Amino acid sequence: MFQEYVRKITRTASTGAMPLEEMQSRYQKMHRDFEIKLMISDKVGMIIQFLDLDMYRFQDFESLLEASAFLHFLAEKYGQGKFKVNLYHGGTFIATKNFKIEEGPEKWRGLLKEREGKGPVA
Repeated sequence: MFQEYVRKITRTASTGAMPLEEMQSRYQKMHRDFEIKLMISDKVGMIIQFLDLDMYRFQDFESLLEASAFLHFLAEKYGQGKFKVNLYHGGTFIATKNFKIEEGPEKWRGLLKEREGKGPVA
């Protein structure tokens, strides 16, 4: 996801795409500032809406960079569903990637209901 972002912001007609080594260097400087927004796709009638689940700092996901580890995390915490993962840097949208967990309960529904019931703290 990060490579797509770096290519977009650095490509020019005169210089072309940045070499992979320079991309990796920039990544090492920036990755700790990334934020990850996790959303779930929920179909209501004919409309598909994306509900916000959680926002994470990149450090929370360093152990989940392999797809299998991330899918396991999604299944354990949120259960079955179609997930949208957005990557941000300093509030700027970088990229999105979709994941699907096909088995198990939809745990995310219970989590969202729990949050609705709590309301603002006085």
